[in-house]
Amino acid sequence: DPNGYVGCMWSICGLHDQGWKERPVFGKIRYMNYAGCKRKFDVDAYISYVKSLVARAKKRKTEEYLNPRSKNPKSELGQQLNMSKALI
Repeated sequence: DPNGYVGCMWSICGLHDQGWKERPVFGKIRYMNYAGCKRKFDVDAYISYVKSLVARAKKRKTEEYLNPRSKNPKSELGQQLNMSKALI
């Protein structure tokens, strides 16, 4: 269980982890280079996912700039509720 005591101690303190050679900048933190990431993870899928998140955030920011919300909190709440219903 990663949420148990040992899982927390491993992630924070490195419990049951071997010591690594000390490196400049990283210290004794376990180092993973790009090739290691490519072996363990789908790096290209992650990059495209993050790019889509950034694009959505930029679009949302532009829409908020072009269409500022009203100062009336009741109407703003109504807009949020309508938006959440559309997402469901």
